[in-house]
Amino acid sequence: VKRFDLLYIAYIIFSILSSIFTESFDLFFGSILMMVLFISFRLFFEKNNIYHTLYTICIAFTIVNLISIAIVPIKLISYSGIYDNPNSLGTTSVTLFTSLLIIIYMNIESGTNIKKRIYLMLIFSIFMVIISSSRTSFNVLLMEIVLIILFLLIEKRIKIKYTMIVSIITILIIILLKDVIYDSIISKYIFKSENLLDGRFEVWSMTIKELKLFGHGRDYFINLGLGAHSTYISIMGQYGLLSFIFFTLFFIDILIKTRISNPFKRSYIVWASSSLFLILSFAEGMINSPAMMIALYVFFANNNFSLVGLKIKEKDLNLLKTERITI
Repeated sequence: VKRFDLLYIAYIIFSILSSIFTESFDLFFGSILMMVLFISFRLFFEKNNIYHTLYTICIAFTIVNLISIAIVPIKLISYSGIYDNPNSLGTTSVTLFTSLLIIIYMNIESGTNIKKRIYLMLIFSIFMVIISSSRTSFNVLLMEIVLIILFLLIEKRIKIKYTMIVSIITILIIILLKDVIYDSIISKYIFKSENLLDGRFEVWSMTIKELKLFGHGRDYFINLGLGAHSTYISIMGQYGLLSFIFFTLFFIDILIKTRISNPFKRSYIVWASSSLFLILSFAEGMINSPAMMIALYVFFANNNFSLVGLKIKEKDLNLLKTERITI
């Protein structure tokens, strides 16, 4: 049992206790679900293949977005499709984008060719993030681009052809969608420059002011008449201080232990998936979201690949070298 196991278990235990004390059965079953997922990842991740899992996620999200366009007429500003709101489309699309970047990174690491369909899905995911007009998702998208370039530079694996491909794709998207980007993203910063938090600060400050050890239960934000718009604030208000502390410590422990200089050189995929969830969580509620599921799965799966000091197995090294993308 590792320290991150204990931190996550403590988070679940205090979440369950909070749901009991506040008589919130929805939170109770949500906590039980997170425990089941944790046990599943820890017991069965060795039997799973992270490559194929990410491919499946990318295909599923791409199909869902295509169905969304087919059902709901597309518009270039604040498009939500089949989702409840544009932010949901944005978070789903940037999750797809990050998963695709991870796939590209793994191909570069293993020396395999990157299929054209990966680039097509990547462009499609960028387009969906832009037309959703989600500022948070757009910021995460830019951050993930910087992160993968940084890791490739640090590991001295970035090549001219990959740099040219990324540059060409980026320039083409900016040229083709410059008006859309301005209308859907930049204009929101200009018009809301006096309050970038868009009224969320009042809810956040009230939650912190009324913070309790075991929270206020499921209906706390409903009674306030406003949403939490933040995973961290949501945990504080509903589950309480104790759950928030161990939840935060768990992810801090992940990032500290997952070093860039680890011998297997695959820390990027943990940093990418974790940062996706953690940054989106600042302005959106991401508990039990696909981004959180991917972050947990990728971390526990890669724990088997010695990111936290476990011995690297020879078969795992061979798997990385021989893995081929066959979507």
